[in-house]
Amino acid sequence: MYPILVSLLTTVTAYIFIGFYYLGTARWPSSYQNKKVLFVTAHPDDECMFFGPTIRYFISVGRVFLLCLSNGNQDGLGEVREEELAGSAKKLGIPQEHLKIADNEGLRDGLRNMWRVEHVGAEVSEFARQVDPDIIITFDRYGVSGHPNHVATSKGVNYAYKNHLICNEVKIYNLESVNVIRKYSSFVDCFFSSFASKVYNIASLKDIINIQGAMKHHKSQLTWFRKLYVIFSRYMVVNTLKSANTVCRPVFKMVATDWKMDYLNDEIFEELTQEEIEQLNSELCDDLLPAADRVKYHIDKKGQNYIDKEALTKWMEEAAVASQIGHDYIPFVKEAKGKKFVKVEEKKDKTVYDDEFEKLLAEAEGMGGGDITDGDIDALAEILGANSLLGSVDVTSCSRPGHETGLRSPIPDVRANKLLEAGDMEEVNEINVEETLQQIQNNDSSLTHCIFNNVPLEGEMVDNITAAMVDNKYVKKLEMCNCSITDESIEGFITLLKTNTTLESLSLETNKINGKQLKLIVQSMEYNDSLKELRIANQYFTTGVGDEMAISKALANNTSLVKFSLNWKNGGARNTADRLIMRNNDVARKKRQGLS
Repeated sequence: MYPILVSLLTTVTAYIFIGFYYLGTARWPSSYQNKKVLFVTAHPDDECMFFGPTIRYFISVGRVFLLCLSNGNQDGLGEVREEELAGSAKKLGIPQEHLKIADNEGLRDGLRNMWRVEHVGAEVSEFARQVDPDIIITFDRYGVSGHPNHVATSKGVNYAYKNHLICNEVKIYNLESVNVIRKYSSFVDCFFSSFASKVYNIASLKDIINIQGAMKHHKSQLTWFRKLYVIFSRYMVVNTLKSANTVCRPVFKMVATDWKMDYLNDEIFEELTQEEIEQLNSELCDDLLPAADRVKYHIDKKGQNYIDKEALTKWMEEAAVASQIGHDYIPFVKEAKGKKFVKVEEKKDKTVYDDEFEKLLAEAEGMGGGDITDGDIDALAEILGANSLLGSVDVTSCSRPGHETGLRSPIPDVRANKLLEAGDMEEVNEINVEETLQQIQNNDSSLTHCIFNNVPLEGEMVDNITAAMVDNKYVKKLEMCNCSITDESIEGFITLLKTNTTLESLSLETNKINGKQLKLIVQSMEYNDSLKELRIANQYFTTGVGDEMAISKALANNTSLVKFSLNWKNGGARNTADRLIMRNNDVARKKRQGLS
């Protein structure tokens, strides 16, 4: 045991000394001197806890701007934390006029506050137009600590870049997230980062003292665990970054004699001279060029005779426009020919049911139920999950909005927080969304079944509902069918399924969720053992075969789900899902019988 301990201490000591050797070093393209650099963070103190080494580096070689998307008002300390951020920025060397704290109702600090990428992108683009940065640095998609606001910050910057809300010439860099061992290895990680990363900043001893001094300005946040973070975190010493630019740009400069172009990495272009670019142009294989650039008359040699080619071409174009059409021209006269088209109405086949079901329908009509149409029966079967009673044509007609042979609406309307009854098929959902949300947030024990069906919900309202459901202990059934839910709100449902332990039934049918997001919802069921029913069928977008296969495989990781609905296109995926749901039903039956 003693030799092992000595070896371990020797190794760690060696790495620490090697780490000290790399202090004060950085690796960036040489052209990144005297640039304007914009740092985008989520909360006050992020600039010290995560970006300190990079900020100190660009303070010495360029101009630094800082955009903080919230004032950290989660605990009511917004004004205090704004003052702390101003003091920290001044300590780091950032002028007060280069600092902005966003004031946006959609960007409030908190683990439960899901920031929309549109809000983040709007704030970033507005400040970027003011400062015109050359480089933007922010979190990567993991947010270093996994905080939802950090992740949303990264997505919002990428959203602004891809949608041309900021200049496409701006270089985007993301702060790299690392595993826990590297995250809390302090100086030891300097040696590894210098070899494993193409772009990095390792603070000097003077800069480390400066960063720790800036962190002391955030007195309201200096809890015992953050003090340990300041001592052991590698982000106080070293930053490794990755380029996030996804739009390729032309490398070769177009001049009169340049007809060959290609697309390479920006860093490679910056290292080439104009002579090297011209040589590469001359040696580039013609097979790699577009067809329009391979024609043989593209030559550098000027004309030697008396004919002016450009003037001749221009004269021919003008003469063609001015010339008259020949005498054989016959003007077009629109006239109808042939027989008039008469649309033949397609005959709709009547839905056929088995004898027992027909008998029940006849008894229902005899009891005063009135005339029951095929549409009513199809809609009732869709709600009850009795699609096996219908043919494939009937199922299709029930599951597509606006289908010629379908229903008037994708699903029947339902009253607020009341189960479906015979007379409710055409009624409008009269639920008070705001009051119901308040009940969910207050953990009202009388609310166990929430029905938002047929109520168009804004993305922000959907996010608020899912955030409130995370800690709710009483709602067991949540129905949000035909609520215009889009992909932007799915992250909230994933968090809900991972954390809520009370919900037993979730219905998201007839919305606008694509196959990839449906796959993520089902994959999150791996962490849930309380949900027994999940309905995600009848979406506006068609689910791909690959997504269906992934959904069927993800069902294998959950043993509590006994009811599941999806409009399957792939027979193999459907059979796999059926077997897994049957397995879960067997497990549930054995539990009820006390056999397991």
